[in-house]
Amino acid sequence: HPDADTLYVEKIDVGDKEPRTVVSGLVKYFKEEELLGKKVVMLCNIKPSKMRGIESQAMLLVASLK
Repeated sequence: HPDADTLYVEKIDVGDKEPRTVVSGLVKYFKEEELLGKKVVMLCNIKPSKMRGIESQAMLLVASLK
């Protein structure tokens, strides 16, 4: 994210006409290269919301075994 060191701005292809923009707080958990090309679980039927001025169009779900 251009204005936040703790946020990623991801473009994720979910099969729609255009990829969805997702703003997530995953910086402290994953390096960018660890996320690229991965299959993910997302909530796509939520109301878009702005995070630091960028519209997030879905929510990325993450779980840990720790």
